[in-house]
Amino acid sequence: MSDFREEGAGGGSVGVRDRTPPPLGRGAYVIRDVKPSDRAAVLTLVTRGWDERRRRDCDFFWDWRHALDGAGTHPGHVAQVLERDGRLLAYAGTLPARFRLDGALVEGAYCCDLIAAPEDRGSGLRLMKHLLATCGFLFGSSNERTQVLWERLVGRGSLTVCQTRKRVLVLDPGPALRARGTSLPLVAAARAVNSIARFVLGLAGGGAPAGVRLETVGAFPAEIDGLCAEFARRFRFQVARDRAYLDWRFASCPLRYRIVLLRDQGTLRGYMVWRPALLNRRRVLLLVEMLAVGSADRYYKVMLRRLLAEAREAGAAEIQTIDTGDEALARAQRGMGFLRRGERLSIMANAGPARATPDGLYGSGGWYVGLGDSEFEFTFFRQGADSQVPDAGSAEKVGGRE
Repeated sequence: MSDFREEGAGGGSVGVRDRTPPPLGRGAYVIRDVKPSDRAAVLTLVTRGWDERRRRDCDFFWDWRHALDGAGTHPGHVAQVLERDGRLLAYAGTLPARFRLDGALVEGAYCCDLIAAPEDRGSGLRLMKHLLATCGFLFGSSNERTQVLWERLVGRGSLTVCQTRKRVLVLDPGPALRARGTSLPLVAAARAVNSIARFVLGLAGGGAPAGVRLETVGAFPAEIDGLCAEFARRFRFQVARDRAYLDWRFASCPLRYRIVLLRDQGTLRGYMVWRPALLNRRRVLLLVEMLAVGSADRYYKVMLRRLLAEAREAGAAEIQTIDTGDEALARAQRGMGFLRRGERLSIMANAGPARATPDGLYGSGGWYVGLGDSEFEFTFFRQGADSQVPDAGSAEKVGGRE
């Protein structure tokens, strides 16, 4: 969940521009689904409560995110606003999603944004209470403040379902070291050591096994549903994936993703999604999703070698991603030299009052999480409208094979 600040109603929120709005009316608070006509008011609210960068991101993703507003089948599963006397005071950018919990398919929502008007301290809390009380399963990232808020409103000890960490493969340490003021001789030495390590690890690689092919596509094929169902059996808890969801998330998003399918003897056995991006003013490659079934260890090595080649071609200093909970993928990444960062990234969820909480949902290690789930890519890596890398001449390569 993106940074909700309870005290932002009175001060402390980033980029609060207007602290002298018209006085509030005395009418009743009304919570309703968002409408297309709310866009301008929500963008104004984001500018006042957060900052201009967040307003640009909200505007950039608006049409894509709200394309799902008609998909929610339960109250609280689509974006909501709170208003009083016709004046919009709070916005919750929830997105309908489905989850696999111990084999059961559960309707729920991603909790992506919650923003309240600075002049009405309680509007954000009212809307958050409503979401927790009505949503069948609410899921999103968290920080210390949101953890405390959710736990206080729900009345239980912990709502953290799992923690993940960033993984990084350093291809060129120069940009990061220069940004920290490291001297040029030390930068050159670090680059030499890294090049040797990359060479040694590269020798352990090899070509793709016979019959294994990688194919770049613009959207997912129908057979992806079977692959996702087979993959889901390896984990107790995860976001439900199918063709419709994956096409919305990666083919329809205004960010430009590259989708690569892996086939063995013509049968679809895996896929990965990545994109070149700007992160802290450095050019990186984000591995947003990678999964495989069958001979997963072998397939992951093939896809990671392709990813490394793409990163070099894109001039990326690093490949970055998160721990997913898939140990086969983690082994393949370690074999290529990926390092795990120390910071723990928390993910929370709440099963609605009408749903029994599965045993082990919180902190059991049974979760699979992808960087493309919920708003993790946008929150953990601060990705948005300003994070895109301009396409080179050979960018798309749709339909290409290797």
